[in-house]
Amino acid sequence: MGSEQVAAERGFAPGFRFSVIDAVILLAAVPASVVLWGLHPWLGVACGFVTAHFFLFCNVLRMERGLELCWAAGFVGLAVAAEVLGWIGWPVALAGAVGLTAVLVWVQVHRPSYHGVAWQAINPDLPEWWRRQRESGR
Repeated sequence: MGSEQVAAERGFAPGFRFSVIDAVILLAAVPASVVLWGLHPWLGVACGFVTAHFFLFCNVLRMERGLELCWAAGFVGLAVAAEVLGWIGWPVALAGAVGLTAVLVWVQVHRPSYHGVAWQAINPDLPEWWRRQRESGR
């Protein structure tokens, strides 16, 4: 069964979401961040930063996969520039990642498919978009 079929069978369920696996990931990130902090403080910060973005993208904004991957690639590039190459410091890398987050959030909330938190105010046409998608078999 394709992911579209699964989504269609689950029905229209926009807005904030939270599952057991989300809780497990968030709870696992705390000791991971602490351990990494002990090895290298900025790595502990980076772990918490990435975890916060996981929560923001997956649970709050319900970010589309392509935008999530764009952010991940940007963050990895910035982290490599900071940690491996030494071209920039971690504060600059994290600031760059926050800037990228802002751009991608803007893109996401302006899509006709936006279905995260506050979708009723941001994207009141979502139910109609959803209905058209289901009728067209997407």
